[in-house]
Amino acid sequence: MSFGVSEPNSTGRMEYPYAIVSVSIVPSRSLGSTDLIVTEAGTITPPPGNNRTTAGVVAIEPVAVNPSVISSGTITFAVADAWLQANGLTPAQVTLMRLNYGIWSELPTTYLYCSGDAHYFTATTPGFSYFAITTRSNTIPMNEAATVITPLAAAVSRTPISIATTSVAVSAQRTIPTITSPTTVPSANAGTDGSVDSTVFTLFAWIGGVAVIAMGIVFARRWWVQRQNPVLFRKND
Repeated sequence: MSFGVSEPNSTGRMEYPYAIVSVSIVPSRSLGSTDLIVTEAGTITPPPGNNRTTAGVVAIEPVAVNPSVISSGTITFAVADAWLQANGLTPAQVTLMRLNYGIWSELPTTYLYCSGDAHYFTATTPGFSYFAITTRSNTIPMNEAATVITPLAAAVSRTPISIATTSVAVSAQRTIPTITSPTTVPSANAGTDGSVDSTVFTLFAWIGGVAVIAMGIVFARRWWVQRQNPVLFRKND
């Protein structure tokens, strides 16, 4: 079942940024004769999302038709080129969303062609209720994208200059000799500060002291033995 919807003559003007062109319904069984009502639903809150821009919200409902007997449907709609340009958008950013049990969800949307001052799209839906002609989630308009890219490009162009300055500073630090201790250590034979001679003198003093103490012990022992055995030493003499 296909329904033709009268397209407003002012589709390309900003006060009418969109239009529903046609609706097709695929029922699971025969529906007989029915009507289709398409009305603007200005009281319905547009779908949320960062940077999302909505052209309008419409209600599309078959009259006296049980939703369970509808297998799917196809909605063809148009968007004014003036509306796209005013919001910095491209046709690739446009999508159709459906409200079902309080949740907005994006529908598979295909761009068809451009005719005159309007761009035409088609979208498939599993049922009918409220629909929003809007942009995809996280869409960045072209004018805002240019503003974001410009500072990033400037930052990238400054990065090589910063890196070059850092490398020059590091290389300059490496040319300054900071380790001078090997040049101040005297050689073993030089004795410029008397440290080597003092060490040798101390060594000989220790040796002399040990020798004196050893000789003192020997003489003391001899004296003690002679005192304890005077007869023995007198006979030997």
